[in-house]
Amino acid sequence: MDTPRVFYPGRRTLPKAATFWILAVLFLMLFFASAAASPLYPVYQARFGFSAATLTAVFAVYVLVLLATLLFFGTVSDYLGRLPVIVTALVFSMAGCAVFLAAHGVGALYLARSLQGIATGLASGPTGAALIQLQPAGSQRAPLVTSGFSTLGLALGALVTSALVQYAPAPTHLIWWALLAVFAAGTVAVLAMAEPGSRRPGVLASLRPTIAVPRQARATFAGAVPCFVATWALGGLYLSLGPSLAAAATGSPNLLWGGLVIFLICGTGAAAAFVLRGVGSRAAMLAGCLLLLAGVTVTFGASRRRQPPPSSPGPRYQAQASVSASQAPSG
Repeated sequence: MDTPRVFYPGRRTLPKAATFWILAVLFLMLFFASAAASPLYPVYQARFGFSAATLTAVFAVYVLVLLATLLFFGTVSDYLGRLPVIVTALVFSMAGCAVFLAAHGVGALYLARSLQGIATGLASGPTGAALIQLQPAGSQRAPLVTSGFSTLGLALGALVTSALVQYAPAPTHLIWWALLAVFAAGTVAVLAMAEPGSRRPGVLASLRPTIAVPRQARATFAGAVPCFVATWALGGLYLSLGPSLAAAATGSPNLLWGGLVIFLICGTGAAAAFVLRGVGSRAAMLAGCLLLLAGVTVTFGASRRRQPPPSSPGPRYQAQASVSASQAPSG
């Protein structure tokens, strides 16, 4: 039996509508942060001297840690409450930003991405559940926000970061300081919210992973799995190697091209989820698979016709030891 919600007399909390939208923005910013590293990968690669395989592994560790966190801690907010888990996720995200700020080798990148994976894995479930509990009765606002804001956050994270890295000072630090401030402010805001969920005993038992698909849904699930795997595999390719592919295809050292590539794949995904929200699932999946196939074909053709590397890679691709914070970045 669920423990009833506890309200403390005299403690003022944020209004319900404000709580909904603050949590929605924090949900977006967690995905924003997870994509912020992508435009920086060529800079880190030039600075630390690692291979494309290592770059892919740095991205992959985020996904693996995220999945493990979802597997073991996906339901923990049903027992501890939504807000304590969200606050914990924000702390992990701030720790990831701090490690990026202090990074002096590829090991720090693995650690920072692992912390980001934990943060996203911890926050995804309780934030989505809290938004459902906070939305107006009869509204479908929460599912629309969670489906759209995740990909929109990835799109904006890549585009904004690439612009900052290319045109702003302190290319490997500014974005992480900004995100650190956002998550610190978000933590304060969450602490001022009323708990939308409830608490109950059994949290230790909930850590035992359970994977099951209802018998009546197994055929549909088996048919959908290849589409899901292909979609997220392509997304992972662009989020890890997209900036490098853009540089090879355009022959330009401008890092904004790499952010734009990620923005287009994730941004159009967010727009499609909103515009086509009334389309049946079967038709949407079929159209998505066909468009995915067309996109892969175009990507393959573009990679086959890559431009020669730029004659001057620019300071953003160098180790940047000689680039001061006041020096104007290359265009």
